[in-house]
Amino acid sequence: LYNVRSERELMDTIPERLDWLWFLGYDLDDDIPDHS
Repeated sequence: LYNVRSERELMDTIPERLDWLWFLGYDLDDDIPDHS
């Protein structure tokens, strides 16, 4: 759907997508968990 091929790429993409941050319940200044 969004052409995200790996979990690493997903975790790199989340901070750039405000709609994903909102859906996942993160604020703009929250730290996103590390992919590992």
